[in-house]
Amino acid sequence: MLELFNKITTSGIEEKTQTNNFIVATNTGALLAWIITFPYLFIYFLIKEYSLFFFTVGILFLYPLPILINAYKYYRTAKIVFMNIGYTHVTVISIYFGIVSGFELYFYLLPVLALLLFSPKERFVLIAMILLFWLYYFITQFGYEMFEPKAVSPIIAKLFYYSTILFVFIYITGFTLLFRLNSLKLQNELNHKLDDIKGLLTTVEEEKNKNTLLLNSIGEGVFGVGKDGLVNFINPAGLELLGYQESELLHQKIQPIIHHTHTDGSQYLIEDCPMNHAVVNGKVSHIDNELLWRKDGTSFPSEYSARPIMSGGQIMGAVITFVDITEKIEAKERLISEIADRKQSETIAQHAKQRLENITNNIPGVVFQFQVIDNRTFAKFISEGIKLLQYIDVEDITKDFSVFMDSIYEPDREIVYGHIFKSMETLNPIDCDYRIKTSNDEFRWIHMAATASVLSNQENDVMLFDIDETNTNIILNGNLVDVTDAKIAHNVVVKQQKELASIHKHTKDSIEYASLIQGAIVPDNKVFSKYFTEYFTLWKPKDIVGGDIYLVEEVSEDEIILMVIDCTGHGVPGAFVTMLVKAVERQIIAEISNNKFMRSSPARILEFFNINIKRILNQEDDESISNAGFDGGILYYNKKKQYMKFAGAETPLFYVEEGKLNIIKGDRHSIGYKKSDAYYKFKEHKISVQAGMQIYLTTDGYLDQNGGDKGFPFGKKRFKALIEEHHNFPMASQKDIFINAISNYQGTEERNDDITVVGLKFAATIPTS
Repeated sequence: MLELFNKITTSGIEEKTQTNNFIVATNTGALLAWIITFPYLFIYFLIKEYSLFFFTVGILFLYPLPILINAYKYYRTAKIVFMNIGYTHVTVISIYFGIVSGFELYFYLLPVLALLLFSPKERFVLIAMILLFWLYYFITQFGYEMFEPKAVSPIIAKLFYYSTILFVFIYITGFTLLFRLNSLKLQNELNHKLDDIKGLLTTVEEEKNKNTLLLNSIGEGVFGVGKDGLVNFINPAGLELLGYQESELLHQKIQPIIHHTHTDGSQYLIEDCPMNHAVVNGKVSHIDNELLWRKDGTSFPSEYSARPIMSGGQIMGAVITFVDITEKIEAKERLISEIADRKQSETIAQHAKQRLENITNNIPGVVFQFQVIDNRTFAKFISEGIKLLQYIDVEDITKDFSVFMDSIYEPDREIVYGHIFKSMETLNPIDCDYRIKTSNDEFRWIHMAATASVLSNQENDVMLFDIDETNTNIILNGNLVDVTDAKIAHNVVVKQQKELASIHKHTKDSIEYASLIQGAIVPDNKVFSKYFTEYFTLWKPKDIVGGDIYLVEEVSEDEIILMVIDCTGHGVPGAFVTMLVKAVERQIIAEISNNKFMRSSPARILEFFNINIKRILNQEDDESISNAGFDGGILYYNKKKQYMKFAGAETPLFYVEEGKLNIIKGDRHSIGYKKSDAYYKFKEHKISVQAGMQIYLTTDGYLDQNGGDKGFPFGKKRFKALIEEHHNFPMASQKDIFINAISNYQGTEERNDDITVVGLKFAATIPTS
């Protein structure tokens, strides 16, 4: 397409240049014609040949007329100059030397000139004119010599006199015809040239439309930048992936817009950007996985290629193609997980196979083929293992099938007969167990498995031995296995299952009772009504009991402390830690009565928790067996003085003041763990309470819950948006909103952790003290 465009552009430039050259050539030809003809005019005037004088003047004014009329059609400038001079020169020289001087040699030069200068049609016209001129010359030269025209007749004399004018008009007509022939030829050439240009323009337009359709149909994002680094085009797929309108990216530096930050959050410098390298250095790059950023601030992993556009060894720009590989990465992760699961399954299956083989090798087995003819059963084949299995000989069974049945414990014989005849009638498989009584009056369990089929005298019937030529009958192919150990094991498993069920019920009852105990230490929410106009608490353990807990203590008539705590783990382990937290909390309340500074200091309370939990669980060094603790936030509120204090361990405080959401981040330090610093000093934040202010405390269970289309965590961003959108609703309604939001987001995903959210709202007016 670029080659075609260059061709048309070059053609247009050449055409313009030729047109300008033609104008110069026409003016030059006219000037030279005047210079050549002027001596002739002067001679005619001196010798008083006025007819030739006026004829030559007429020629000078008439000869450029057809050229000027068709000027826009000519493009061969050299020929125009030559023919302008040639036509004028030939005309004037022919008249002057032919009529006045009688220079006969010139007539022989004219055909040579015609052959050299003109095309076949032009030569024909010019030679015809020369022949006419010779005729004229013959009449004028020899006619006057042979007789005197005036003496013969005045009419003849006038014919001789006006013959010059006649031939002048013949010459004018002839040369006009020459010009017209040449004009038509040039017109045809120009029309062909215009047709070629139109064809090229049509081809360019078609190629442009094809390229546009091709770019629009490509599923990958494609954009181009010029050598100045500015975007000059981008396809719809690219705009859709990036979330921009075309006008927002065209003529812009794109790297600071979509490629500004690494995966780790650090700045992506433009000098390090492979997209920029393609324009600056002409380097071809293919990047498997880097972040591109959308207009809405989100990002996606992308695979992209950057290639420079070269022309004449110069970099003219670059083309970048990119594609969202989010699904590819997720599919790869799923594949890795599936491969790991498959390997684990194969390992388990291999172990099971080996165990099964070991068990099978130690159990004597018997292969048999029974035949039922006219409701009578025959042992056509049975392996030697029957002697060890049921203490009977193969020969005895093959002679008399009743020997086999008699070896079965009598109460089970009817069961075996029933299965055999049922299989004979329905062709269903046999799958039954029966007992054998040993000489020690012990029982052994035998499992019989067999398939039934109708046997006829067909070539495709397979027998383990030769059969008689009899009517259609039933064949039972199967095996016998000693399953005594399996029966015993089964009975043991059944017994264990019953015991496990009993233990499970007992454990469940215990946990449910523990849930009642844990629920009992959760405060009565009515205590909030003394300090806040509205409130809600959302406490949802993942299991029957959980590791989340919130505690409320009134330390004076106007002071209250709220603790929202997320202990290590969930279920029973987490519940045990909450009991420990509750025990330490009681110590803190006792300490508060003697330490007024600790009562109003959430930071000191966290420090007390940190020291005592490490001490109680012997987690003061890295050699400790246990490693438990909690993250949480503690809020102190003085109703009388209308201020609150907050300290957090890996837990933020959200509060809405005058319609604006604010966040106080907790310290990045957990409570009580082995690696927790026992002497860590937590930062304390003091906030003046404003009318209608709302506060929210949450554990990470709400924020970390997976769900949505891609199974990502709910996250702090969505949590903030939930508060900003619904904080004007009553607190009771907000509780339902929080429950529905996390439930809908979770979808079919499993619950990750315990969930605790507390929302409190201060009065619309603050009482003065």
